[in-house]
Order: sequence, then C-alpha cells, then structure tokens
Amino acid sequence: LAFVPQSVVAVIVNFERLKKDEDKQRGSAENVSAVDYYMKQTGVLDNACGVIACLHAIFNNRGLVGVEPGKTLDQFWNKVE
Repeated sequence: LAFVPQSVVAVIVNFERLKKDEDKQRGSAENVSAVDYYMKQTGVLDNACGVIACLHAIFNNRGLVGVEPGKTLDQFWNKVE
C-alpha cells in the first residue's frame, strides 16, 4: 500500500464478490479475534457495506482516529462495545 498517500490508518475497497461462498469463509466470524471491532452485515443491512466498512475502519483504529465523547459514533460504540 505504499502508493497510498500517508498517513493512512485504513483502506476501504468495495467490490462485488464473484465466489461468494469462498469469500464468506475468509470473512467468517471465526476470524473476529484478529480485530477489536467486527460487525456482520445481514440481509436487513443489505447494500450497507460502505457504511459498515467505515465503522470497522474507525472502531479498529480508535487510538488513531478521534471519536468525540458523547457524539453519535461514541454513543454507538458504547452500545456495541
């Protein structure tokens, strides 16, 4: 990722999966321990992948990305933590 201008704490890439069953195994809940925050996208949240990716980027980098206390993101984090 050296071509990405620095300083960067997350990169979000959205694309259609062609091998959905194979891709699902890579992003399975079994791998959740590798990150601080993980939110599964469900059918109810279909087409919300960009928003969910942003939440992952922010909440897995809380030490680098400021979340203002008492604001919407902080309130959401406190509910799901």
